[in-house]
Parts: sequence; structure tokens; C-alpha cells
Amino acid sequence: MVMDKIKKMVEIGGGTMDTILQTGVFLVNIEHWEAMTKVFGSYFPNGGPTRTTVAVAALPGDSLVEINCIAAIAHK
Repeated sequence: MVMDKIKKMVEIGGGTMDTILQTGVFLVNIEHWEAMTKVFGSYFPNGGPTRTTVAVAALPGDSLVEINCIAAIAHK
């Protein structure tokens, strides 16, 4: 669901998943790392952007994961 939202926002801005250069992933439970990596990889079949993943004590609300990204999108 998080990755779908990222994809949608990048596309609204005129980019694609291939224009994402860097991501930061924050996990409440580091045991979810393997599952997150599998889902993340499915959105980047060509290898994807650089990624930092860290475990955190908590996230706002009942969130289990937060992902931020930086994309380079050329505007005409």
C-alpha cells in the first residue's frame, strides 16, 4: 500500500519509479525487513534507487512503516 502511494505520487508529478533516486525506510519491527525488501524490489525490477533502512521505536499513529523518497523529474 505504501509503495502504491509512492508510485501514484511520482506519476502525478510526471515521473516513474525509475526516476526515484533515493529512499529511506523506517520500520517499527526490523523482523519485517525481509518482507519489505521483497515488496520494495517488486517495484524496482531494474535494481532501484539507493536505500537506507532503519528500525525505529515508533511511528505516528499505528503505522508500521514509513518510506520517503527523492525523485528527479524533468519539467518542460
